[in-house]
Amino acid sequence: MTTYPKEDIRRQKEREAKEIVYRLLTEKKAPLSLRLAISRGELPLAKVELLKMLFLLRDDPDEEVQSSIRTTLEAIEGRELAELIQRTNFTSNQLDFLSRYSLSKRDVLETIVLDSSTSDKTIEFLADKIGAEELELILMDQLRLRRCPSILNRIKHNPLLSPEERERLLQMGQASSQSQDVKDKKEEVRRTVLQKIACLTVGQKIILALKGTRGERVILVRDPNRTVATMVLKSPKLGDQEAESIANMRNVCDEVLRGVAENREWMGKYPIVHNLVKNPKTPVNVSMGLIYKLNNVDLNKLKNNLDVPEVIRRKSSQTLRSRLHIDHQRRGRER
Repeated sequence: MTTYPKEDIRRQKEREAKEIVYRLLTEKKAPLSLRLAISRGELPLAKVELLKMLFLLRDDPDEEVQSSIRTTLEAIEGRELAELIQRTNFTSNQLDFLSRYSLSKRDVLETIVLDSSTSDKTIEFLADKIGAEELELILMDQLRLRRCPSILNRIKHNPLLSPEERERLLQMGQASSQSQDVKDKKEEVRRTVLQKIACLTVGQKIILALKGTRGERVILVRDPNRTVATMVLKSPKLGDQEAESIANMRNVCDEVLRGVAENREWMGKYPIVHNLVKNPKTPVNVSMGLIYKLNNVDLNKLKNNLDVPEVIRRKSSQTLRSRLHIDHQRRGRER
C-alpha cells in the first residue's frame, strides 16, 4: 500500500476543500456564512485565490457581502494588487471587476490598462474616471480607439481633467485614429506600441528611451529596469512639460524622481519642484531640500497632505511658521 507524508495529505485535503468552495460559488449554492467569510477575507487563501472567489461573489444579492467585498479589496495595497495582476492570467471579466474597485489605485489602473486581456468595455468605463497619465496609455492603443470610438467621447466628460489636459488628450486620440485610418489592412495587424516595447531587449529599450517618441517615453519611464527608466531623463527630446508629468508620477522608481531633482534647469521650474515635493514616492531627503522653494499657499496645503511622510508635513509647517513670523516682524519694524 502506498503511503503519503502528512504534509502531502494536508495539501490534498486543502485542494479538495477549495474545489468544493469554487463549485458552490459557481453554482450559487454557497451558504451565506461561507460567502461572508470569503468576502471578509477570513479563509486561509492565497491572494490570487481570494480575488477569484470575490469575483464569483460580484453579483451576490446580500448587501453585507457586497460591502465586505469592497472593504477587502480596498485593504489590498495598490502595488501588491498590481503585481498580482501582472503575475496572473486574469480573464477580461475579472480585470473589469478589479478595475471597478481600484479607481484610487494608480498602480492597479496602469497595470489593467496595459494588460492585453483588458476589454474595450473596461477601458470605456475607466475613460471618464482616471487621470491624464493613465489616459495617455489608453490613447496609445490605436487599434482599440478605432474599434471603440466611444472611449474618446467618455474622455470629453472626465471631471478629473483640466480643460487643457482634456483638449490635449482628445487631440492625441483623434490624431491616433486618423493616422490609423490611412493605413492598410497589413498595417492594422501590426503590434501596438505597448506590445512592441514588451518584446525589446534592455539595450533596445535604452536606445528607445533616448530616441523614441513621447508616448514611448511614458511607458519606458515606468520600466521595472531602473537603467531603462532613468535613461528617459537623458533624452534630448524630453521637455519641461514631460518632466513636470514625471515628477508627479507615483508609479516610477525613486531613482527617476531623484534624477529629476538633480537637473538644475528643471529645479528652476516651480511646477516641477512642487510636484516632486508633494509626490509621496520622492525620496525624503530630496523633498526636504526642496520645501523651502514652495510658496506659502502650497506649504499650507502640504502640511495637511496625508499622502506625504509625516517628516515632510512637519518641515512644511515649520517653514511656513518661520516665514509668517519673519513677515510679522518685518511689518512691525515698518510701522
